[in-house]
Amino acid sequence: MNFSLIDAERTRAGLSIAELSRRAGVAYSTYWFIREGKVKPQASTLKRYAEALQGRPRPKVKDVRARDPFICSTYRGYLALIADRLGFDPLRVVERPKARAFWRVRALALNATSVLHDVGAAELGRAIGESKQIVHWNLRQAEDMRDDPKIDALMREAARLIAEKDE
Repeated sequence: MNFSLIDAERTRAGLSIAELSRRAGVAYSTYWFIREGKVKPQASTLKRYAEALQGRPRPKVKDVRARDPFICSTYRGYLALIADRLGFDPLRVVERPKARAFWRVRALALNATSVLHDVGAAELGRAIGESKQIVHWNLRQAEDMRDDPKIDALMREAARLIAEKDE
């Protein structure tokens, strides 16, 4: 189905752009960008619009953290461990990992979770509610910090703890 057919069907059905977008689970602005020719629609987007026009509701996505508790809890564990080793209160860091004062702890915890558990940046971002770009930035920062022998020793200790757990 092409976009002009979807637009015509939307009009025939008496649906507003906002209502169709809501039903399809697509941003309102996406419809306008496609309609104005500023972007080429992806097949998956067209499919979502077509399904919404046919009355098939889009399934609700549950909270991502609930879908992958292992990644989220592993990340929080590393937050607490690294915070403790760097002299921060682990409970404060786990409760407020985005606080500016804890950026190093956060970057190192993301790095440990990613490297030691083979979790990609996109998957890790979804699990903790961040974009993959933010996760990538933190991973790069953590790699730069590994030049410090104290930080490198801390990361080796985290890897050793995981190795002991797996035995």
